[in-house]
Amino acid sequence: MRRIAVLPLVSAAMAIGLWMGETKNSNAQNLSPTPGTPQMITNQRAITVVGQGLAVAPADTARIEFRFGNRAPTDQPPQATVASTDSNLDLPVEIALQPVVDALVAIKVPLGNIQLQSSSLDNPKLVVQVNKPTRDRVQEVVKVVTSALSSDNNLFIQGIGAEYGVNNCVPLERTARRAALRDALTQAKIIAFDLGVKVGDILFVTVYPSFGSPASSSCGSKVGVPVSSIFSVSESTPPYDPSANPEVKLRMQVSITYALQ
Repeated sequence: MRRIAVLPLVSAAMAIGLWMGETKNSNAQNLSPTPGTPQMITNQRAITVVGQGLAVAPADTARIEFRFGNRAPTDQPPQATVASTDSNLDLPVEIALQPVVDALVAIKVPLGNIQLQSSSLDNPKLVVQVNKPTRDRVQEVVKVVTSALSSDNNLFIQGIGAEYGVNNCVPLERTARRAALRDALTQAKIIAFDLGVKVGDILFVTVYPSFGSPASSSCGSKVGVPVSSIFSVSESTPPYDPSANPEVKLRMQVSITYALQ
């Protein structure tokens, strides 16, 4: 059975107390409900808090992307070939990378999980999918690809990226959302205690879109993906971190307005 971990987050710094219709403070009288807030709460004492939740689950798949550069002379028009050091003929990328593919198959990576992407407009890429990945297994794949390139091959690894996914995002989303709801209630109770009041009914709830860590590919929108053309492997794949565990992290954020008693 898959276990999803719930990690505590530092409470969000956003906590807005709304004492509407009950205060004589001129500044507070200028407060108005945010767009979409039901009109019913404008004549009640209320507080709005933002809760955050994080859930983590082991990855079902790892997608490892190897981007290759070419040492061939740059004054030639780009082609989907690699110049051989042994002759004047160009080698197709498929042939130049065949030793890499053979080495991956030798460590029991299914051939169907190995994809070569090459075109005349871009450097070749090799994408390897690892099912039920562990950190050691991913490191083994990276080591094998790095070692399989022969010294007389003009191709060299320009960058390595990795992202992880799960087959079903729903349990992860629900776990993160529940953690966010608990975080919001905890904040509301603490603030209400400091104000000398109690938390009442929920008046309004907003659930924001989920977002995942840069290496999480299947759940939520990714954040924090590097944009540097020097260090990033592609626009969508974050750099490979050998020390990272193959897991998917998902964050949820909710805004809840509570009545105050």
